[in-house]
Amino acid sequence: MTWTWLVWLAGWALVIDAVRRPAHQWTAADRNRTFWVALLTLMAPIFLIPYLVGVLPRLARTSNATTAPEFLRED
Repeated sequence: MTWTWLVWLAGWALVIDAVRRPAHQWTAADRNRTFWVALLTLMAPIFLIPYLVGVLPRLARTSNATTAPEFLRED
C-alpha cells in the first residue's frame, strides 16, 4: 500500500516538473511535451521509468547547454 502511494506521488512530481519546463527545452530535447505530460498524468506508474530514463536526462542536458531563444528572453 505504501509503495503505491509513493509511485503515484513520484509520478505527480514528474508531471509538475514536465509542465514547468519551458517549451524550448522540450524542442531542444526532441520530445513532445503534450504526449509525455498526458502519459504521466493518466498512467504514472507505467511511464515513470521511461520518463526518468529517456526524457529527463535529455531535458537536463538541454537546460544546461542552451538558453532561451532571443524572442523568449525577458530582459
